[in-house]
Parts: sequence; structure tokens; C-alpha cells
Amino acid sequence: MNSNQEAANKLFEGIYNFVAPMPEGNQKQMSFYTQLRCGIDVSEFAEKESSLLADEIPLVQRDLVASGRNVSDVYPKILSASLPEDNPPEDKKKAYEAARELVAGSGYDEYRKAKRACDKAFLKYCRLKNDSNADEDDRIEAKMDWDDAQEDLIRAGKNEMEAALNIIDAYERYTPQAVFNRAAQVFDQASTQKQVKGYYETDFIPRDWTKADKLAWESISVQSSEQTFRMDSDSQKTEFSRSSDYSGGWWFWKYAARVTEEQNKALKTANSQMATSDLSLSMEVAVVQISRPWFNGSLLSYSEAYLKNEDAGIICSGTLLGNGAMQLLPTAFVLVRNVSIYNQFSKEETALIQTVIDNKADSLSFGPFCTTRRSHTKFHEEISQSEQDKYGNVQCMTLGEQPQIIGVVSSIMSPQFPAISGK
Repeated sequence: MNSNQEAANKLFEGIYNFVAPMPEGNQKQMSFYTQLRCGIDVSEFAEKESSLLADEIPLVQRDLVASGRNVSDVYPKILSASLPEDNPPEDKKKAYEAARELVAGSGYDEYRKAKRACDKAFLKYCRLKNDSNADEDDRIEAKMDWDDAQEDLIRAGKNEMEAALNIIDAYERYTPQAVFNRAAQVFDQASTQKQVKGYYETDFIPRDWTKADKLAWESISVQSSEQTFRMDSDSQKTEFSRSSDYSGGWWFWKYAARVTEEQNKALKTANSQMATSDLSLSMEVAVVQISRPWFNGSLLSYSEAYLKNEDAGIICSGTLLGNGAMQLLPTAFVLVRNVSIYNQFSKEETALIQTVIDNKADSLSFGPFCTTRRSHTKFHEEISQSEQDKYGNVQCMTLGEQPQIIGVVSSIMSPQFPAISGK
């Protein structure tokens, strides 16, 4: 493996550890990180654009371009499932209605907030517990934070809310048609809330995520000469789902839009002369959560639901194998800022970078990083002594504080609708 591919692999591993750490007990990881081939500058993102991007379903293949399918396109097929007639137990109806009323109140929002905080504290503790190089005091502090978060969750009504959710789930197993009908109504309302075709309302956490100061950033450093990456000075190791084939020059310069013949020639020349023997990177990484108020993924778990004249797995298989229409559900954006790329850049690459600095080129990317004029790209012929001590005698290209998307975290969809013969 050359250093080009090695750096790409280590960047992927470093980011994956940050966005999707392994749960306690090394259980099967159900998240999947897709790294984009070209970064996306979000400085001029509008609400519509971000919602449309969040709607795209990634492909599990080498090029990792969008499949052309959207969550909002596949969801109606789920809603059209054939189901047995509702047959709810009458004696359970009163308890069900009380439970529905409880989760519709403001107390449920407080519970969800406390639940997210508890999950975050738990994942941080897991990262440190599984890291042999982590400081023991940090582990103890993380465990105490998790304990405190669990107590906050109990005070927020954990037992009461989870009991209500269990009652609802148990009752609705007898009323699948009603559940699907209600989900279809929510979806129909969402589709008419916006006038732009194909634009379904999407919530992002934090809401103002295109503004750098609204995000929680964490530092990552990747060095091609080392066997581990660094995140806040703590070495991290884990298993992860790989989402890219880096052979064939993944880490090349490329334009995301049409360019002139002269620009294309300069691009090819720079790529033919690129040097990556000392390629290292440092950056800050943040995650933006994606939520769709109109999407109910639990519908896929109904064991008696089926699609007429369709085989099992037509929606998803739960294994990333097969040709399911929605094997992955995008659940988060991965953003970076303050990117520094250390390398012995060739004179052809330096000239290419200068065209961006001089505002003579746009939509240029290096690996997954967008180097447009809006990202405040700069080139440094000389670096500081501390940087030399860490990265060697190299040059540096820096990108500014404006966030840019370089990848998407998705959930692996499971289970599948079963096939029922003769239906």
C-alpha cells in the first residue's frame, strides 16, 4: 500500500472512531461511514439543499456516489405493505390511550434529551475503556459522568416513559394497519409542507449546523509514518465498517464541477506529479445528527407485513448484501474545519493550489477536502519548528474555519419484510 492509500485509510479510521465508536462488549456495529470523494462547502447552504442531501441514500460500492434513490422515494413502498386486519385486545385499550397521551406531552421531550445525553456519556466511556493508552483518571471521570447521566435520565422519567413505550409497542402489535395508516398520514402532511418537489422536512442537531461556533469540535491528527492516529492526544483503536476502495488514486486532486480544457490539463499534470511520501493531516471534526419527523423505521420490524409479488430484502437485508432499495439510512453528516495537509507538494500541485488562492478556480478537492476560495485555502512554503518536529520537513496547505461535509454516517437498515408465498 502506498502512502496515498495509507493516509486515506488512516483518515477514514480516525474519523470512524470519533463518529461511531464500538459499543461495550464489542457488539456488532450497526453504523456505516461513507466518505465522500469530493468535500462539500456548506458556507452557502440553504435549508432545502441540506434536506435534499440528507435524503440521498449512499451506495455500498467502490465509487460511493448517491444511488439516485432517496429515503422519501423508498418510504412509500414501506407504507404500502400488506398487513393482517387489526385485532386489538379491548382490555388493553385504556392503558394504551393513557400511554399515548403521556408520550405526547412535554415530559417525553425531557426524557429524550436526557436519553441522548446518557447515550453520549456511555459512548465516551466505552471509547476510553477500550483504549489501552487512555489515562486511568479520564476513564474514571467518564464512568462518573455516565453514572450521573443515568441518574438524570431516571429523574427525567425513564421508568415511566419506557413503560409507556412498551405498552404502546405491545398494543400496536395488534393494530399494524392503524400504525401504518397513521404513519402514512404524517408522511403525506410532510410532503405538502414544502412547495419544492422532493423536499421533505428534515431536522438537524444542532439546528444552525452550518455555523462553526454551533458545533462540538474534536481534533484529529493522521500521520502516514505512524501506525495509529491521534485524537486529542489519545491513541484510539477499533474495528470499523470500511466504505471505500482507495486504489486507483482516491487521494487525487479533482474538480467537482465542469472546468476548462486548460484547467483539466493542469489538473492531470498535477496528479501525475503528486508526491505523498510524507502526507500527514490535522483537522477538527464534528457530527451533525439527521432526524426525519415523517420517517418511522420501526415499520420494517412488523413480522406479518409483506410486499405483494416482491422477494424478501427488496427494501433492505440488514447485512449490506443484495440489492435492497434502502440498505442504509443516512443519520449524520461528518464535518471538518481548520484542515492542515502536510506534504512535499510538487511545483505542479503548488501552481494548482495558487489558482484557488487567486480565485481563478473553484470546486477543487484534494481527497475529500474542498479547497475553494470560500474555504480560505492558503499555502505555506515553510512551517513552524513544532510542526517540523511532528510532521517532518514538508509544506502545508490549510483550509479555513468554514465547515465542510466530507462524509455521511448511516444506519444499516434491518430487519427486512418477509416474503409470503402466494401473496
